[in-house]
Amino acid sequence: NPGNYEWVFYALIPPTQITIFKYICDTSFHTEILESMVKSSDTYGIIVIERGEAVIALLRGNHWEIADKVQFFVPNKHAAGGQSALRYKRQTEHLAETFYKLVAERVNKIFNDIPNLKGIVVAGPGPTKEEFLEEDGLDYRLKDKVIAVVSACCADIGGILEAIRNAEDKLKETEYVKAKKLMEEVMYLAVKKPEYLIYGKDAVLDSIKKGIAKVVIVSEDVGEEEIMNLTVMLRGRRDVELFVMPKSVEENLTLTQTFGGYVAILSSPSWLMENYENDENNS
Repeated sequence: NPGNYEWVFYALIPPTQITIFKYICDTSFHTEILESMVKSSDTYGIIVIERGEAVIALLRGNHWEIADKVQFFVPNKHAAGGQSALRYKRQTEHLAETFYKLVAERVNKIFNDIPNLKGIVVAGPGPTKEEFLEEDGLDYRLKDKVIAVVSACCADIGGILEAIRNAEDKLKETEYVKAKKLMEEVMYLAVKKPEYLIYGKDAVLDSIKKGIAKVVIVSEDVGEEEIMNLTVMLRGRRDVELFVMPKSVEENLTLTQTFGGYVAILSSPSWLMENYENDENNS
């Protein structure tokens, strides 16, 4: 209601010590230092390349984004009828080399400007990805950062997702892959060990209060206020890990539609919580 105000205070401990002091008189909250602390420090480059088409993407923390796309006409390797096969082959190879150089120029420009680039995944169908790496256009410093060469269907969003999936063993430290692995565990428990899984907001909050929640997974879609309330609720609790599932991960749809946005992996079977409630009612 107009004229009615509610004061809300949250106490958060920064992940690293703040060593900068600012005294500024203005009307803004200066959160730049705190924001820099929660930004992911590691970035991975993804190149998905096929004949005549490439997509360049960045994987940061729990999300990925397309940085650039390249399209260039490169005909099929096989000559059409009546045409000199040798001449056609030379022309095709020349166009392919030009395409690879163009992609390398774009990659060099994008990736060399990233100070915290940890690794590069090169993907694509057939031998195109290997042919691209054999060319001299890619900066030698970037070649040294190639951590995986994997198969992918095509140079589009589907190809990016497939590249990340096929290079999971090299990207396992990223928040994006951790999120996917965590939801794999949830789905496994839902089928094989349902007594170790609780879902729905009220049930998850109960499992936290009763001390049997081991990992709490909440969708980013529930909103900042709900996530903040959970963060405050779990402050100082070392027995519970909170994971916020980003919207950018496909499994977030399963989390919201199937589990209502809230899931808890339990350290003890859920029937212990029922026994706890019965004991409370009888006492």
